[in-house]
Amino acid sequence: MLIYFLIVKMKDFFKKHRLIVSLAVNLILMLYFLAFFYCAFETDDDYSMKMIAMGAYGSPDAHLVFINPIIGYLLSFLYRIIPGLAWYEGFQYLMIFLSLSTITYVLSDRENDLLQISLMSIFLFLAGRFFYSALQFTKTACILAVAGYLLLAWSLEKDRKAGIIFSLVLILLSPLFRVRQFYLVSLPCVCLFMPLILSFIKDRQNKNLQKKVLKLLICGLVCFVLMNVNRYIGRLSYQESAWKAFKAYNSTRAALLDRGEIDYRNDALLYQDLGLSQTDLEMLYDLWDFDDPDIFTSEMMEEILERQTTVKKGVLDGFKELVFETIAFFFENKEGVAFTLFFLGLFILQLEAEKDLDEWITFILCVLLTLFCIVFSYIFRNFAYLGRVHLSILFSGITILLYKRKNTFGSMRLVPAVLAVLIIMISCSFIYFDEFRINSSKRIRDELKISALKQIRQDNTHLYLRTTDEGLDYVSGLFLGDDSYNVENLCSLGGWLVNMPLNEELKQRYNVRNPFKDIVNNDDVYLIISDEEKLQLIIKYINIHYDDKAKAEVVSKIEANKDYTIYRVVSE
Repeated sequence: MLIYFLIVKMKDFFKKHRLIVSLAVNLILMLYFLAFFYCAFETDDDYSMKMIAMGAYGSPDAHLVFINPIIGYLLSFLYRIIPGLAWYEGFQYLMIFLSLSTITYVLSDRENDLLQISLMSIFLFLAGRFFYSALQFTKTACILAVAGYLLLAWSLEKDRKAGIIFSLVLILLSPLFRVRQFYLVSLPCVCLFMPLILSFIKDRQNKNLQKKVLKLLICGLVCFVLMNVNRYIGRLSYQESAWKAFKAYNSTRAALLDRGEIDYRNDALLYQDLGLSQTDLEMLYDLWDFDDPDIFTSEMMEEILERQTTVKKGVLDGFKELVFETIAFFFENKEGVAFTLFFLGLFILQLEAEKDLDEWITFILCVLLTLFCIVFSYIFRNFAYLGRVHLSILFSGITILLYKRKNTFGSMRLVPAVLAVLIIMISCSFIYFDEFRINSSKRIRDELKISALKQIRQDNTHLYLRTTDEGLDYVSGLFLGDDSYNVENLCSLGGWLVNMPLNEELKQRYNVRNPFKDIVNNDDVYLIISDEEKLQLIIKYINIHYDDKAKAEVVSKIEANKDYTIYRVVSE
């Protein structure tokens, strides 16, 4: 009864001070995850872009590769004036905070029965875990788009000019982070405007509806024009010949390698015709170590793409693979289970409440578009990073369903159960979610890596080459406030940084053009690696192409998240 009374009072206060409460609630949520969880980058892509922006390759640079240079210019400028602050993750946190606050503000203006408040609370908690504790630029693009579209739909309905302007800001920021994700999330978000469009079709003479539809069209036109301006600015930033060549190479590389490993035996004639051995393919597909400008050229990769044979699967086999792999993914992923069950639960509640045919059509369309986006991202899963995209699309679907949910008498009986789940989730979050700050395995790995990277940094007379999947220079933790792990003399043998002008300039300082060739008998270049099998594969590759007598000699050892050995490659 006490909880019930507090929620009723909270509901009244919320209505009077929605903006302040929305900001306060989300500020508390953000601080909660920062205080109790070891928040980290979800992938090394964000870390690498942070390194570019903060000047790990010499000086702060705006060419963030996957993120529009407009954001890159802002971040690199901030790193120049105050280099000690974590601007990259701080800027994304600001975007997430503003987006979640916007979503809270809009949803709190709907029909707020106790169940709606409970559902919103659980939703914010899950969203906070998804966005704050595992930062990733693709997810940031998603929440900006969802918040922008939601605010635009609400502002058109309420005729709020300030809301329309701010919604356009959020919408336009989304494609700056990842344009492909913006387009994908935009599909289900179209449903937010379906009631207005259907009402206008039914009553075209209605002056009020005419004004709202005209405003929607103007907003669409403004977004279209400004997005193209942003894309044009982005293209201009890569017009320099070196950057243009890098973009072309990286595009071809991604198209080839994101398909996954290819069996040499199935396409042996193709690879032999291109002069590639099975060792070469293992270096390319298994290790992703392809920083060899003489072998793994852009032309070679384009040739493989053009001539590559693919195994055609039947419709039934493809459908089985889709179903079973998707089920396996969701039940191996805690957020996947939570978001999926939440989406299905809202779907059932909506079915119970829906009476109006127009709303019914909009609701079903939202579900179908969300499912279509999930299937679409699955089909292109190697290009579209399965987990983040699936959950981002479900997040957009849940937001829309919460926005359209109606009061139902029967659903009120579920309030105690929903509140109990919320309390259990928060109190047991240390168990339910990984990376609690005190015992975080990521924190321990980062501390060991930073210690090792400081040692490597001190030896600035040598260039250290590492294999792509070692992850030695991937410090995942956020807001560490220490740039001593920015190591300018550590370079990867593969990954999307290959051929990047900044990376090439780093190698040129040590007179290295081809790392695999120039490492032999070069006292200025070391190989650092933890896996003996990978070491032997690299030496075998060097033996085949450059020096059949090359071998690795131990120089020293270093401890980090693994035990690493530093080698000098010499020829007998």
